[in-house]
This record gives sequence, C-alpha cells and structure tokens, in this order.
Amino acid sequence: MLTFEGPNTDPNGSSAKVLQKLDYAVTLIFLCELLSKVVVYGLLFNGRDSYLKSPWNILDFFIVFISIMLTAFQGAHLKNMKILRILRVLRPLRMIAKNPGMSIVVMSMLNGFKDIGNVMVVSVLFLGMFAILGTNLFKGSFYYCLTDNLPGG
Repeated sequence: MLTFEGPNTDPNGSSAKVLQKLDYAVTLIFLCELLSKVVVYGLLFNGRDSYLKSPWNILDFFIVFISIMLTAFQGAHLKNMKILRILRVLRPLRMIAKNPGMSIVVMSMLNGFKDIGNVMVVSVLFLGMFAILGTNLFKGSFYYCLTDNLPGG
C-alpha cells in the first residue's frame, strides 16, 4: 500500500480513500490475528509460550499497536503522528516469524552486524588517512580549471 502513496497524491482523491479503507482492513485483520494469538497463548504470564515472550511476537505487537494508533489519530492532523506512518514498512517483517528459513537468514544478518561494524571502522580510518595524505600532497593545486581546449570555453 505504501508504494501507491506519494507526496503528490491528492488526500481527498478516490485512490487515497481506497488506500485508507484498505489500511483499515489490513489493520483489522492484523488486530484479529493478534487477539486470537493472545487468547490461545496468553499475553505475558502464561508460561514460556506466552505471546509476548517471543521477540517476533513483540515486533508483531508493536506493528499492530502503531497501526491502531495511526488509525485512532487519523483525523487529528498531528504532525508527530505522521512520522509513525513510516513504521508501517515493518509489516512485511511479520512474515519472518512464520517462515523458519527466513528467520534464520535474518538472525544471521543481525549477528553479522558487529563484525560488519568493525570492518567499517577500519575502512573509515583507512579512507581518513588517504584524505589527510591527499590534502597535504595536493594543497590547492586543483583550485582552477583549464578550459581553453573545450568548445565554448
């Protein structure tokens, strides 16, 4: 649904109204799914299988909560609430909990962030050294252009 919205979309147009009704329907479906899982597993204090004991279910709860908040404050025109619309991008992440193979891929990517961060720090330091070296070696020698051989120059 976010792919059909844009800054130039008329907020009173027919496409915006259809997207709004579709957003209501998807939010209602997600809310029904959340409530059914809470009824079956319990919210928090029903043992280790409780709904909010799983990190994926916490993400699911957060996405549904934000969707309900956006729906509740739809007509309030609060600028701070419009920022939360970006969090609707997280909705496809709900599918990760249902697909164990995808869950393994995402968890391995998250575990690799520490090592990627270490490589990035070394790369930034290396590029910084070359930037300082280039600044010292060339110190202003490129401050003018020779355009005699260019047409119109």
